[in-house]
Amino acid sequence: MFTETGASAFFKYSMHQLFGQCYSLDDFIMRWQVDIIIGQLDKAIADTDRLKVIETFLISRLKKKAKDELIIIAVELIKQYVGNIKITLLAEKLRISQSQLERRFRRVVGASPKKFASIVRLRNVISIASNENNMTKLGLEVGYFDQAHFIKDFKSFTGLTPEKYFKKK
Repeated sequence: MFTETGASAFFKYSMHQLFGQCYSLDDFIMRWQVDIIIGQLDKAIADTDRLKVIETFLISRLKKKAKDELIIIAVELIKQYVGNIKITLLAEKLRISQSQLERRFRRVVGASPKKFASIVRLRNVISIASNENNMTKLGLEVGYFDQAHFIKDFKSFTGLTPEKYFKKK
């Protein structure tokens, strides 16, 4: 079990590693806090009451963080380039080292700048795709170097090949 300090350090530096994983609540908060929440949930009559218990707990844990203006700009640049910007170029534009950018970006966003750019690029693919599009041509249009890279990236996010995804859609 993590200590309070360990849990906050875990969230601060490793949030991106939680994506798609399943953890017990007492991995993140003290066991006595879990017991209190369970007691409140047991007393709740309706689902809305149970949701209120969880919401109240989560809001109490929320800490206001100072905005990192540099990372806000980085996110906007990645969106402006529709995910097609090299991280080295992004770091140059922001006048920061690539390692500092990646560290701060992970802390604020919860993913690396490269992963975030891939998500933005994939969202662009989905938004502009139509049933008539040739998937290879589409992948090249949005900045993938080849069909294999496009399919691999697409499948890593959706679990399906582009062709299967768009047929299902």
